[in-house]
Order: sequence, then structure tokens, then C-alpha cells
Amino acid sequence: MKDYEISDNDIFCQEFYLYAYSLLSQDRKNFLDSKEGMTYVRLKHHDKVASKIIQIIKGPAGDIQKWNLKIRRLIKKIKNKQGVETDYLDLDMILGMMIEEYKS
Repeated sequence: MKDYEISDNDIFCQEFYLYAYSLLSQDRKNFLDSKEGMTYVRLKHHDKVASKIIQIIKGPAGDIQKWNLKIRRLIKKIKNKQGVETDYLDLDMILGMMIEEYKS
């Protein structure tokens, strides 16, 4: 059996990306955009979405804890105008990691 790498242009890869983005963007009213052009999604919302996505990638035996361990080191604490700190993740980085998981 010949091993091959899935291209980012693969239709199934693109469909997966759009599905993951649509789930994450359900919370877009709470997205934060930085001056540097980064978009952040709340960790709380990511966790809800990741539980659905990991099952698609790995099946019912998908290890959400393993995924969460990868994610925890990427958390960025951001204060709002009232000074309340909330955990956020870089949206592009998370989507990129999800695509890499899907392709592997």
C-alpha cells in the first residue's frame, strides 16, 4: 500500500476546514481581533467544538484529553475593558492544527 500526503487542496480537507470554521464561528460575537491581525476564540467555546471535531477525526475512540494537552500551552489570557481575564486561542492556529490532525 502506497502512503501519500493529503493536499490542502483536497476537497475533503477543504470541507473539513469549512465545517470546523463554521462550528468555531458560531461564537464570532465573542471573537477578539488584535492590532496585529490575530483573531482569538474563547477557550470555553473551543472546548465545546473540539469534542465534536476530534470524534470526526479519530472516531469515537478519539482522545480529547490528548488534544486538550496540546492546546493548553497555546492559551492566551486577555483582559477585557472591565479588567476580567478570559482564556483565548488563536483561531488560525487552532484551525491549522485541526487540519493537520485531519490529514494525519
